[in-house]
Amino acid sequence: MKAKTFARERALRFLYQEGQGLGEDTEIIEDLEISQSRFDLEFFQKLISETHSKKDELKAEINKHSTKYKFNNQNIIDMNILFIALVEINYFDEVPNIVINEAIELAKKYSTPEGKNFIHAFLDNYVGGK
Repeated sequence: MKAKTFARERALRFLYQEGQGLGEDTEIIEDLEISQSRFDLEFFQKLISETHSKKDELKAEINKHSTKYKFNNQNIIDMNILFIALVEINYFDEVPNIVINEAIELAKKYSTPEGKNFIHAFLDNYVGGK
């Protein structure tokens, strides 16, 4: 697994645990410490930091660009996948098509088929409208 892919997955797990009010996931923290050779710790930290600091803006972007769903209608996994992708598209120097593909892969692994389809359609429309 690529270092950034691994970081995205760990960021998703971290945000999910946090969103469920479960605090820090010690398994994730231990996993990060053990696997630093294949892990981009700086990228992970930046994803978490930017997601926290830009959360209201990210929610507004989702509501603004989503024709079918509003923020509160989606599950926490789908929203966190979108948060991560939007942070990368808007605030990092990442190629949007790569970000979209990575988000779809996360959705395939952690979301439902409907969630994956929503994330794919949303991000395609979002990037196409920029």
